[in-house]
Amino acid sequence: MKDLNDEGEKMGEGKWNESDLWQREAEENGLQTEPELQNAIQSPKQIRKTCRREVRRVCNVLGWALAFFSVMTVLVSILLEVAGNVWADGGVISTFLNRMVNAAWYEDGGSTLIIYALVLPFVFLILRLVPEERAEKMKISFLQFCMFFILAQGFGTIFNLLGNAINDAVAASSGGDASAMNPVNEMLDSLSPVMILYVGFLGPIIEEYIFRWKLLNRLRRFGDKAAITYTALMFGLMHGNVTQFLYAAVIGVVLGYVAVKTGRMRYNCLLHILINSWSLVIAMLGTQDTLLPLFITFLMTGFMGCTIIGAFVLLIFNFRKIRLSDGAIPEGVKFRNVCGAMYGNLGTVAFILVSLITMAFFLSR
Repeated sequence: MKDLNDEGEKMGEGKWNESDLWQREAEENGLQTEPELQNAIQSPKQIRKTCRREVRRVCNVLGWALAFFSVMTVLVSILLEVAGNVWADGGVISTFLNRMVNAAWYEDGGSTLIIYALVLPFVFLILRLVPEERAEKMKISFLQFCMFFILAQGFGTIFNLLGNAINDAVAASSGGDASAMNPVNEMLDSLSPVMILYVGFLGPIIEEYIFRWKLLNRLRRFGDKAAITYTALMFGLMHGNVTQFLYAAVIGVVLGYVAVKTGRMRYNCLLHILINSWSLVIAMLGTQDTLLPLFITFLMTGFMGCTIIGAFVLLIFNFRKIRLSDGAIPEGVKFRNVCGAMYGNLGTVAFILVSLITMAFFLSR
């Protein structure tokens, strides 16, 4: 990881100085951008205030885009169901919708792909309100790729177990069903070809494109730490339940790090596909009515133990080697100075509230 981190330091080239944020804001509002205005900006307090304002503006747009995505996926799903099962006038459109929403492939994962195809174009239109900054493309070795996989799988396993423990505790106190609190269990119960295609291949690619490309590239000018943490938390919240929130958030940190260090989608997509595919393989083998489940339990336990130990070892020996770009943040402005602005805006708060409501719904099952 050392070579990768050393190369990653080159990404910080082209940083803005203290007046760049002000000049950008002035240009957007039709104000003066001459040197007199820039020279008038000297106070560190004013610089931090302007930086926070820009961070708040950008994250507000990203938050509203995510909130729109969360709400519209539910509404479009309901509308398709109503149009297919209630609006039955015998016409061509209503007949087509009725057959579609009642088809096996639609119920087994195809509905999600169709809904995404209808909603995501509008999400991307909203995101165009914020400029995108792409990282310099770099390569990683096969060994480094394996290291990132172990980190993601190992820490993901820990937080997945923590999420399941929380579900068990809530179920024990409320009399609910802990298994129903995690919708992934329902998905894995229906391992149709469409569901396997979605969970193991298309889903990871779509999620990486949204979070580690469209969102992260719009946050990199505020520093890699800000971009990684924001996209990881939003990625976790998007899943809408406690178990997946913890699991996806910690995996999102690793995937975000890979994204800022390589600038290539293919590494993120491959890692995400491998992580999801492992879960699919275990689920498929676990349905066998033989002694195989006992072997699978042993295999899973051994694999989880190895990845957990490996993740801690890798983190301990490589933590000091981690180098993250400060992006375009002016000197003197720290991550803590803009952290509140990242989450303290209407768009992000709206998305967080929608996600918390969804989590509460699953915890009540």
